[in-house]
Amino acid sequence: MHFGQPNPWLQEFHARPFELSRDRGAIPMVDMDPDGTSLAEIAAGDFDAQIAEWAAAARDFGGPLFLRWAWEMNGTWFQWGEEAAADPSSYVAVWRRLHDLIEAEGASNVTWVWCPSVVQAGATPLRALYPGDRYVDWNCMDGYNLGRSRPATNWHSFDEIFRRTYDRLLALAPEKPIVIGEVGSTAVGGSKPRWIRKALGTDLPRSYPRVKALVWFNWNILEDGRRRDWQIETSPESEAAFAESIASPYYAPPDYGDLPPLTPVPADPAAALP
Repeated sequence: MHFGQPNPWLQEFHARPFELSRDRGAIPMVDMDPDGTSLAEIAAGDFDAQIAEWAAAARDFGGPLFLRWAWEMNGTWFQWGEEAAADPSSYVAVWRRLHDLIEAEGASNVTWVWCPSVVQAGATPLRALYPGDRYVDWNCMDGYNLGRSRPATNWHSFDEIFRRTYDRLLALAPEKPIVIGEVGSTAVGGSKPRWIRKALGTDLPRSYPRVKALVWFNWNILEDGRRRDWQIETSPESEAAFAESIASPYYAPPDYGDLPPLTPVPADPAAALP
């Protein structure tokens, strides 16, 4: 269950969305970002006290959760990505500082998700931004089939979108599990139901064994003055294609409300259940 919360110096840990996710048998995944604060300010320790308070509250919640900090850092559409492009080490330094502060408070249930966008021309190289195996629990990648929803885009399959980045993540950290943190398909330029069936029914199960979780970007988001059609429910046919695909035993039921407290999310959550 994917949602966002403000960073620790703007808002204290708010447990209710995590509790609701757990109560539904889902694993919560929270996004947080600098929200206008420079990487240099965070690295200097200006917000260490608030980060420690957030970590203590996350520890007291106890349930395993994914933390996806400052995602898509290899692109420059976010402020932290612009800063990381100029100095990749600044991004790594902030990641490690946050990790160490949260770890020091005993919040071992916080599972660290390092999530670049799928690689593309002009992107900052992944290796320069990787914080290191000790600081990352799961790797991640975000990607979309934009179809012909924008003037310069074309229809692409799931494999065309994700294969190159998947291979690079394996080369970078072959033992890490991978979550697809954001994925969606437009209906502009092709068959969205057919895209869903091939992506979830064929490509992912057959060709991406290190992918252990996937989150569909099911948000009626307003971008550039228009609504994007990422939602599964954009048509009855798309909704049926999604339901049929995830009915496969390859996809797990929502049984993860009882994961052991104060443990990171394991690569095989089902194996960790009581």
